[in-house]
Amino acid sequence: MVVLHGFTSNSYRQEDRTGIIKKLYENNFCVVAFDSVRHGNREGAEEFLQKEIKEQEEMLFDIVLESAMEMDGILKFIKSSGVGDEKRVGITGISMGGFIIFKTAELTDEVRYLAPMVASPYFEEFAKYALKKNGIENFEEYEERFKILREQEPLKNKECILSKNLFIMAGELDNIVPEEFSKKGYEELKELYSINGVAQNIKYKSYPAQHCENEE
Repeated sequence: MVVLHGFTSNSYRQEDRTGIIKKLYENNFCVVAFDSVRHGNREGAEEFLQKEIKEQEEMLFDIVLESAMEMDGILKFIKSSGVGDEKRVGITGISMGGFIIFKTAELTDEVRYLAPMVASPYFEEFAKYALKKNGIENFEEYEERFKILREQEPLKNKECILSKNLFIMAGELDNIVPEEFSKKGYEELKELYSINGVAQNIKYKSYPAQHCENEE
């Protein structure tokens, strides 16, 4: 199981907070965790973390897209290394890690099991939500950015996701990535899965919790 961390975190810090790697290992999973683009020990991480929060947030989707683009090669490397069962490789990730998973589901067939937590498959819609939350109502200067996000929406090519097994999780009290984003994505994908006779391959669960705070 590949484990992806959240925004401005890293694989070690996330493990200290959540214990997710230990829990997976105790349940007989072979676990691989690494730092996403511009995070942890990666190139450019120190410079990124020194930026103002506003600048960091504006880079979120650059990091998501770059990290997702890496995943095909990473998954091929994991399979070729003989670590675990190559036919049962899965990915789980929290927050930004979940965003990366939604995009990875579209981009590669190297993985069949994906479990995004507290994330959104709607990039443009979430970007607008985040801007409004920060008091920005005029989106004129962001239109070019929104255009790029529209082109990169994971569900724009949702047929590419159809071959994957998805378990989508959300926090009912989450005010960072509200549950509505996960639930809406699940419902849209569930319809596609149902039409194609594979409704059993997609599951959804919400928890009475905020962002990243549910142990289960």
